[in-house]
Amino acid sequence: TSKKGKTSLSALPTCEQASALVCTKPVIASGVVTPVDAETAIGGVYTVTCNAHHKLKGAAKMTCSKNGDTAVLSAAPVCEEETCDQRKQKLQMEPLHPEKKNATFLMTK
Repeated sequence: TSKKGKTSLSALPTCEQASALVCTKPVIASGVVTPVDAETAIGGVYTVTCNAHHKLKGAAKMTCSKNGDTAVLSAAPVCEEETCDQRKQKLQMEPLHPEKKNATFLMTK
């Protein structure tokens, strides 16, 4: 109400604070998700690294984006356990000591 051209404070409109849209950090079995923040804002990215003897299936990066009135995280990858044959093949392809590739070794009995 107004008296003599003045508006009372009770007549002012109220504003509600809009909640921020965020994505929740996913849990990936046999993997580590970084950064460690529990939530990320629109445009934020989580990256997955698989534990030893596991390989990544899917994209390592998950991006938080807006879909209408909600925040959604792109598809989460899976960390699959490597088979024995995959581990063996991986070991055959890796040098034992890459830092010593020009070293000379002495064979003894």
